[in-house]
Amino acid sequence: MSGEKDRNTRPADTQILFEHARPSKQLWFVPNAGHVDLHRGAPEEYETRVLAFLAEMAESR
Repeated sequence: MSGEKDRNTRPADTQILFEHARPSKQLWFVPNAGHVDLHRGAPEEYETRVLAFLAEMAESR
């Protein structure tokens, strides 16, 4: 996940990192978020996505 307004790790750079990551992976660009304020950009969706990803990882182990 990355903020759409991230100036440190631009969305294009995040996309490249994602393409080279091994599965299982997901990518989400958080609207109106920068580098460290992802939760503030979309708090409910952030929590839903993070918890779902962690549950998926726990099930796969």
